Amino acid sequence: INLKNVRIINQRKMTEEKIQFEDLVSSSDIVLSKPGYGIISDCIANKTPLVHIQRWDFLETDILVKDLNKYIPSVYMPYEDFINGNWELYFDKVINDELRNRKNMEINGGAIVSSYLLDYIKDNS
Repeated sequence: INLKNVRIINQRKMTEEKIQFEDLVSSSDIVLSKPGYGIISDCIANKTPLVHIQRWDFLETDILVKDLNKYIPSVYMPYEDFINGNWELYFDKVINDELRNRKNMEINGGAIVSSYLLDYIKDNS
């Protein structure tokens, strides 16, 4: 990984350029983020590797990252390395990890819920 190719896009730039978050994740080679439900689900759905840092204010962090490697390449980056810009080792590690032997996760939850709702309406009409 050549860190000269790293682009940091903040929320303001995304708004100004009308960049959709989902499109950004799907077009990225790697995501560097604190772990949360949204970013993890977007990375899994798009098979985008994730380098994650500590998230102190979120009790679910350990549960979210515990089995993450079953679905996508991911690696934890200590906060000190994040702050000091020591990113290359972690990017190299996660980008060189293979997607082979990863579980596939169904990403059609909306369609499943819709069918349940339609069945319910049909049965109760």
